[in-house]
Amino acid sequence: ATISWTYSLGFNAQVTLNGNRSISITGMTAGDYGTLLVIQNATGSNKISFPVADKFSGNTYSFTSSANKTDVYGFYYNGTNFYWSYNLNY
Repeated sequence: ATISWTYSLGFNAQVTLNGNRSISITGMTAGDYGTLLVIQNATGSNKISFPVADKFSGNTYSFTSSANKTDVYGFYYNGTNFYWSYNLNY
């Protein structure tokens, strides 16, 4: 399943993962930024697969595996790529 985020409806979003997912963000223009709260369900260990245009420091990212915990992902969009940073395990 794909998480669909229409940016024009809000630059902050949250999702509870009930399984491994991919993500699609639409309606972006250069200079846009946002925050995504990723909440694990009651079993945890779920992940999001990001598209090729999504960049992370060190070319890697991770998620909290613990049940019911929240990760905070933030991004900046330059018109071509999403540049992400994150903090885990809230």
